[in-house]
Amino acid sequence: MASVIGHEFSREILERTIPGSVSLLPSLETLKSLGMIQQIRVLPKPEYRFKHALTQEVAYESLVQHQRKALHGVVGQAMEELFPDRVDEQPDVLAHHFGLAERWPVAVRYGRLAAGKARQLSQFADELRILENVHRCITKLDPSDERREAEIEILLARERGYETAGDPERQQAIIDELLSLVDPARHRRQLAETLIRQGDLHTLLGRSEEAGVALNRSIEIWQGLSTKEITSAPSELRKQRWPSIGSARTWGRSPGISTTSGWY
Repeated sequence: MASVIGHEFSREILERTIPGSVSLLPSLETLKSLGMIQQIRVLPKPEYRFKHALTQEVAYESLVQHQRKALHGVVGQAMEELFPDRVDEQPDVLAHHFGLAERWPVAVRYGRLAAGKARQLSQFADELRILENVHRCITKLDPSDERREAEIEILLARERGYETAGDPERQQAIIDELLSLVDPARHRRQLAETLIRQGDLHTLLGRSEEAGVALNRSIEIWQGLSTKEITSAPSELRKQRWPSIGSARTWGRSPGISTTSGWY
């Protein structure tokens, strides 16, 4: 069980995940004497670490797939129950456990929290990695309107991540995926946002004519959105994207204005 928790593990979580009232202390002391684990903290709660990554790996690989799946779910639930006021501190760990437990909705929820936290800390490579994992989890959900909307929002976040990373090729691949996924009748706000991204990318690559087509189409859609549709956008999106659309409504109608005017 300790190998499922991770390279470091607390006795408190270990005790919660093992059924019965058996004392774990003798077993932990034996493992310490064998040089397999070491105690790294005594207070406020005892914590341990595998001395060698290979030891943890061998122990983990000894479990069959259905055991790992069940145990990751038990560990994730134990963490939620023992530390309900600290789940926001380690959403990436919870997303990891619930993802491997194939509890997709919970994994998606914690994954999105983890991605947001990584972005706030300017850990953009970590954000992209987490978003890719969240996307995989979303594709495991049963088909529904909610799943499609969640997938669209994650793809928009991934595109923004690749923009930050300076990877236009992957940006375009995400935009193409978005355009194939959005329903123009049901996802007007998301389509407008996707077209902004396409216009931005065309501008970056010096494709002024293509940028103008995408941006003007986005403005047309934006002007027809209801207040409810606008406010349904993520707060970051409303602050960073939509105000600039309003200031760019005359783009393309005044000769000589560059494709970047009003957008940055």
